[in-house]
Amino acid sequence: MANLRFPLRPGLFAAVFATALLLCPQPKQAQPKHAPVAHGTDTIGLYDPVTSTFYLKNSNSAGPADLTFVYGPAGSGWIPIAGDWDGDGVDTIGLYDEAHTTFYLRNSNSAGVADLTFVYGTIDRPNRQVVTGDWNGDGIDTIGLNFDGSFFFLRNSNSAGPADITFDAYSECCLDIAGDWDGDRVATVGRYDRFAGEIRLKFTNADGHANLVYRYGPTNTDWKAVTGDWNGDGIDTAGLFDPSRNLFFLRNSNTAGVADLTFQYGPVGSGWIPIAGNWDGQ
Repeated sequence: MANLRFPLRPGLFAAVFATALLLCPQPKQAQPKHAPVAHGTDTIGLYDPVTSTFYLKNSNSAGPADLTFVYGPAGSGWIPIAGDWDGDGVDTIGLYDEAHTTFYLRNSNSAGVADLTFVYGTIDRPNRQVVTGDWNGDGIDTIGLNFDGSFFFLRNSNSAGPADITFDAYSECCLDIAGDWDGDRVATVGRYDRFAGEIRLKFTNADGHANLVYRYGPTNTDWKAVTGDWNGDGIDTAGLFDPSRNLFFLRNSNTAGVADLTFQYGPVGSGWIPIAGNWDGQ
């Protein structure tokens, strides 16, 4: 399939976003304790749930998709995810069928069948959110679930079985995120509160409140969060996606402030879902 080209809307939104981000950091500002280890640069992508098509970019900029392919059944309502499932340094896509608590992970960014298929979680637990990350530092990303908004159940292998890590994050209002916030090559969870315009990060996957809380983005929106190492410094940071304008706002530090990268990608108002990963291993 030929790459789609999307119209670029020049930087009309920088002033608007800068005004929206005149926000103050919160008092809890715990600092990373480890020297970060660089592992490449993450870039964004979009998933069209109607056609089950992925549009992945190898740069954080407007322009055509570098990788375009169909994966999974069209119109299924399955949730797109991404991670390095085999430890080769390249992030690839996956899908989560919430109705049957089944994961379908693929080890290449291409059309085809799943390389890993397994059931994780129980159907009778409502309001599930998915997170992915390297929870034990072995170089392989694995899956996790959040039930009922507060309790996380993380697994250290992409297979059926019980959770290896279980904890209460003491927060039920938010959209779940995960990343290596302190550069120690171990992923931990976080939350994006789109109503308060607030990012809340934990440095350990254990019971307790966030270690780092800061304001980023406007309040009371339907914006989505993406996370990744946007500048290759070994630390994952947050980004936001405005679905009404298909604008990404990526920041290179986990602090309040304006976006370091702002660009439009994808058709406006399409309902496509943002994802992020290191698609080319660079």
